[in-house]
Amino acid sequence: MHRYLKASKPLPRPKSGIMTVSETPEPGEVIDLAADSEDDDFPSPPAPDSEEFDDEGEDAIEQLTEEEFYRHTRQSSRTTVPPGHELLDFATLDGGARIVTGDNVELKDGTFLRIKHILRDRSLGYQPLAFKLRGILLKWCRHMDGMFQKNINELVATLLVPMNEENPNFIAGLETVSLSQVRCVREIIFTNTLFPTHSLRTLRCPEHWSMLKRDVDGELELDKHGIPKSVWNRAIVNEEARLVVRWASVRHFNDDGKIKREAFRRLSQAEADPGWSVSPVQLFRTYQRSLLRRERDEAEHAGLPRRISALSVSASPAPSRKRGSTVTIEDSDDDVIVVRTQPVKKRKITGERDELEEIFSPRGKEPGLPRSRVTNFQRPTYSGEVEAGPSTFNYSRLARAAQGEAAQPYPQVQKRYTMTDLFCGMGGVSEGARMAGLHVKYGVELEKHVAQTHQLNHHKDCQTLQMHVGDFLHDGKVLPVDVLHSSCPCRYWSMQHTVPGKNDEENIAASFMVMQAARKTRCRVMTFEQAPGLMWKKDNKPFWQLWINQITSMGWEVEWRVINFVNHCNPQGRRRLIVLASCPGQQLPEFPAETSGPGLRPFVTVNEAISGIGPGVSHHNPQQMRKEQRINPRNLPAADGDKVLQHIVDCKGAQALHPNGRRKFTIREAMRLQTFPDDYEIQIDSKSGKTPYGKAVAMVGDAVPPVVMKDVFTNVIKALKKTDDEISAFVVPPENAIAID
Repeated sequence: MHRYLKASKPLPRPKSGIMTVSETPEPGEVIDLAADSEDDDFPSPPAPDSEEFDDEGEDAIEQLTEEEFYRHTRQSSRTTVPPGHELLDFATLDGGARIVTGDNVELKDGTFLRIKHILRDRSLGYQPLAFKLRGILLKWCRHMDGMFQKNINELVATLLVPMNEENPNFIAGLETVSLSQVRCVREIIFTNTLFPTHSLRTLRCPEHWSMLKRDVDGELELDKHGIPKSVWNRAIVNEEARLVVRWASVRHFNDDGKIKREAFRRLSQAEADPGWSVSPVQLFRTYQRSLLRRERDEAEHAGLPRRISALSVSASPAPSRKRGSTVTIEDSDDDVIVVRTQPVKKRKITGERDELEEIFSPRGKEPGLPRSRVTNFQRPTYSGEVEAGPSTFNYSRLARAAQGEAAQPYPQVQKRYTMTDLFCGMGGVSEGARMAGLHVKYGVELEKHVAQTHQLNHHKDCQTLQMHVGDFLHDGKVLPVDVLHSSCPCRYWSMQHTVPGKNDEENIAASFMVMQAARKTRCRVMTFEQAPGLMWKKDNKPFWQLWINQITSMGWEVEWRVINFVNHCNPQGRRRLIVLASCPGQQLPEFPAETSGPGLRPFVTVNEAISGIGPGVSHHNPQQMRKEQRINPRNLPAADGDKVLQHIVDCKGAQALHPNGRRKFTIREAMRLQTFPDDYEIQIDSKSGKTPYGKAVAMVGDAVPPVVMKDVFTNVIKALKKTDDEISAFVVPPENAIAID
């Protein structure tokens, strides 16, 4: 049940290039409060949005019914036998078919169930209504609100669990249905492999499963070889063919019955059926190979030299052996076209045997290779840089070893994970990433003075590119990093956006670059920050569904929730949608735990946030701010210094006066309220040589508080390290190994 609220001139485009860094402003720099009209080449920022700090939009959150809430909060009902019931070994359907635990059945409402328990209510004797099935509820991918590709005969396991279930398994989300709801028994397999592995496309299909494709005039459609195309006979395939489950949809509800967390995750290796699983390391390597293969193919088609990679593919054909023609299946929303192609020559591959298909453009399977043992296997190195520690070569150590003393082991080389920050702004996300320990390699920002500020503070090891993100993603150059973050323009997605704007189309397009960004950066983890209206607003629902589809169509896991920054040591109540995604085989990062609030440390107050600013800190001129208030008073309430700021710091400032009521907040105080450190500087070129207050505050208000993103990226690093540890400890199973000449 869903309940929703009903609810200037384009910026000049500077020339692309790397920002040049000017001198750091002196601590005694004068803030020009009157220079905005003189120096502003940009229109005044629009009025602030309010959905970040009030309760507007809460009614749009999905609300469970009272029966659903009660049924899913009875934890014991999922693992124990209810009073007056008994467990049975089997049950009999109306047609005489016998079902047992572990069987899969199709229900009359079009969903499916993998049976875990068969129960009988003793009070009803042996009536049909006395028998109940408890199991894992499964739904068609095409019925998941457009958030998955509509691949034929693909299912999703659905789990609805309380918020306190941090890592729910299937047992936590079991559903109970009546035996009378069963329609028939079906073949369903659980696997953690990537589509289309193990799907019906890998089976020898009976002729009646397909039919010739015809155009609107009834004429046969031919492929480029003149062979008639075939399409699945959906009505028959849906009834007879194998069904495959690769995904689990996990929804968490709070004590009020509102859905607060959602995730689409791949089944784990343990959750997959025996014989139908692969290790996360194999998934990870196969995905990385698919990116390299796609890059190589695109380079060959463009006539460019092939990029050298850690995994080399020899074009030398294997000894001649005739093969039959292969079949490539192209999925679309309505048709699955079977295209017969010419035989493919066998190739020798140095590395693990390919288990899965191409991620972005599925194609026919290449011929298998003989199984044998691996000799001199070397793991390839993926994206990221290695930061060398202090030199370990010294003669005194060698001398001690020569004298019989035990030499200490060399310090382990530490990997420094890298990140690209799209729509980086002045650098709130980048600063949070740096504080967490990430190396921000690239920042992309269109506005000149904003990009200058980012480069000024991250110039040591980061390139800030002043260019359109679309140009950055489509320039043909691959810039590998481990983490990609995007905070695309949020104004269109705001709950307050009710009138069409001039830049709406561009802002929408900026959100739909996920797949291009993954190819450009070969990243392992993606993080996104956005206004909650993208998910809550009724008019935005189709965009939200399509946006998530971008991620799942690549085989990536994804989790999202709206968090209030005030619960993460931020002195203002700012609610934002945070999305975390990870590539196949990479562990999905956990969301950071709340650090402030009831039962935790107290909220950070305004006085705590702005106190202790030294006299030499830049952008802090309280006397000048008091003078400006006397000359041009602003009719704003004074902030309560002993509480959290009741209004967010947005592009118009804090929307409140200093707690003393005699002046506005200084730029440095606004930066403190946004949790920027005191050594973070602002650079804006102006005719007077002074910092324009309006531009500076607008830039600060558009930033993401670093302290919140620090917690997010700390968990991202933990997930990356855990996956790397699994890769280091991984041993290739004998059945997946090949001989290397």
